[in-house]
Amino acid sequence: MKLDQNRTDKDLEKLTNKLKSGNKQTQLTAHYDLLLKASEDVITIHEPNGKCLYYSGPACYGISTEDIVGKMTSDLYEEDVSNKLIEVFNRVRHTGKSETIELNFELAGQKKWFSEHIYPLKNAEGKVVEMVKVCKDIHTLKIAEQEVEKQNETLLELERSYRDVVEMSSDLISIFDSKGKILFINHASKKFYGLKPEECLGRFVFDFIHPDDTSRTQTKFTEWADSKINSFDFENRQISVSGKVLETEWKVNIQREGKEINKITAIIRDITEQNATKQKLIKANKRREQFLNFFELSPNIMVIADPNGAFIEVNPATTKLLGYSREEITGKPFIDFVHPDDKQNTLDEVEERFKTSSSTNFENRYLCKNNKHVLLSWNAFYNNEEGTVYATARDITNERQIETELIEAKEQAEESDRLKSAFLSNMSHEIRTPMNGILGFSDLLKTPNLSGKSKRNTSALLKKVANECLIF
Repeated sequence: MKLDQNRTDKDLEKLTNKLKSGNKQTQLTAHYDLLLKASEDVITIHEPNGKCLYYSGPACYGISTEDIVGKMTSDLYEEDVSNKLIEVFNRVRHTGKSETIELNFELAGQKKWFSEHIYPLKNAEGKVVEMVKVCKDIHTLKIAEQEVEKQNETLLELERSYRDVVEMSSDLISIFDSKGKILFINHASKKFYGLKPEECLGRFVFDFIHPDDTSRTQTKFTEWADSKINSFDFENRQISVSGKVLETEWKVNIQREGKEINKITAIIRDITEQNATKQKLIKANKRREQFLNFFELSPNIMVIADPNGAFIEVNPATTKLLGYSREEITGKPFIDFVHPDDKQNTLDEVEERFKTSSSTNFENRYLCKNNKHVLLSWNAFYNNEEGTVYATARDITNERQIETELIEAKEQAEESDRLKSAFLSNMSHEIRTPMNGILGFSDLLKTPNLSGKSKRNTSALLKKVANECLIF
């Protein structure tokens, strides 16, 4: 620049100051550009139609000004992203108010989430002449927000599921304070108390406890308050408004603020049927114990066999009578121990009887370990549902032997009676003739005027006949 020699020193000073001011402005602009390039935010200036006039060119993205400046949004973004930006540009131009939109698009080879903040630049008349767009990388934040939303949705779903479980539970779920005042109760209250949940709120749990168990339950509340433990189990009886009594099991959890109880959550289960079943089981076990005692102590054989006739269980009387150990008998078919001469009859008898009845009685001989045999009288029962045979047997060997001996003795006695009758019949015939003679001579002696000689002769003959009878 050529300076006019006629200018005064004052004019020269003014010109010098102006040049210095211009240099300062240039330096500030340069510093401002460096600051924008150092920022990770992308700042662009656009015409109202979206054409880019300025690009800050952050160093982190490696995109040149030529790639951005002078281009429309449709040249820079995918169609859906471009359309959304143009919509925002149009609204900002018409309303004169800034807007922010979150978009997911590719920048510098990476698809990320960005926050686009667009605000208007107005002239003196208030007309929007340009728009500044600040693009901020919010990808990490957005992913974190999405993860939080996902977790929140999961928690909400869990809460809904929890509420469904609570409401659908057949157990009574209740929350009450340290005094027993009901704060929450699920729909199982209808079953337990005969009341809707809203009818129970504000009442006390003791209102529904059996009078005989109230004092014990109140003692539990005192124990909970004094204890450092927060989980308890116990049982009591509940009574509904209609007087129905339920036996219940409580699972209790205590929540405290410091040492004071804040609230008590209880899951109360109806164990009426469970206890009834338990009592039945106790009785059944007692009967089973009694049966086992009878099974073990019975002097008669007692056995259990499977559908194939193999022994499942035998009592001590069986092993004692047959001489085999329990291990030698169990698992083997009963027919293996039957006397060979009785096997077929036994099989036929059992098969025929079990066709028409579930029980049968029969006799057969069993072989003992010492090769002797015993005669057994069986009483067997077949359980169709189990496919199991239960049988008892009594040793009748001696009994049958006594019966045989009695029959033989009876036969001998009958033979003696027959011989005696025959003897008496024959003797009667032999005696009849001399007796007739005796009777005749007796009548003769009664004859009047019988001479002494005749009487003597008759008496002698009578004596002779009597002697003959005595000799016979």
